[in-house]
Amino acid sequence: MVGLHLVIAFDIFKTKWVGMGVQSFIPTGSACITQILTSGPDSLGYVYLIGVASNSETQAFFRTRWKGTFVQSFSPTSGCLRGFLAESDTLGYIYLKAFTDSDTGYILKSAYVGTYVQSFDASPCYIRGFSAKSDTGGFAVLSADTICGIVSYSEDFTPINSLKILSINNDRRGVLIKYTVPRYGRVVLSIYTPSGRKIYQRVSTRHVGIYRERVELPSGVYIISLKEGKDKVIQKFVRLGK
Repeated sequence: MVGLHLVIAFDIFKTKWVGMGVQSFIPTGSACITQILTSGPDSLGYVYLIGVASNSETQAFFRTRWKGTFVQSFSPTSGCLRGFLAESDTLGYIYLKAFTDSDTGYILKSAYVGTYVQSFDASPCYIRGFSAKSDTGGFAVLSADTICGIVSYSEDFTPINSLKILSINNDRRGVLIKYTVPRYGRVVLSIYTPSGRKIYQRVSTRHVGIYRERVELPSGVYIISLKEGKDKVIQKFVRLGK
């Protein structure tokens, strides 16, 4: 039996503004981030985002004193953070949202040019902590670190060397799709009716691994398309039930 402990980092925020700062926070052991709190303003006018880990460790990983930037707490009902979503609105604000398997909420909102956010779905892994760095362009960069736990397999384990749909299983809410991704890249999962009408699509950044995605569908016949780079897999399936 062989065990792999996989840790991956992905940039989710960067800024050139001096009044904003990022700081690393990696909890000890195999703890994960369960919620994000806020504090401040302090005597210098800074407000903070504070990570809370499953082992009760806490630490600030972001601060700002600009009036056009806002922070908000995110306390999900249960579970560890799975990733972050980047969004924008018609007023020029950008948002960074955190999410778990069941909850989503924004933690950062900014209207400043020179500040950027990026989505990162770590599923099936969890957010382990945050790493701060500076890049060659003068940006302060915040990365989300993930932890995938111990992946165990036996001697007959087949390496993940191709884009593949492993299974499509029916459940009460729809279908659970299990698939492999052989390399880091942009994965597009689409579902069509036999007539060619697209009824579902999700575009996500994936690392090497096995992924599971649940899609709510009524009963019927469908065609699934899984695409990464030049690779594409198409499979027909039947959704049973309601």
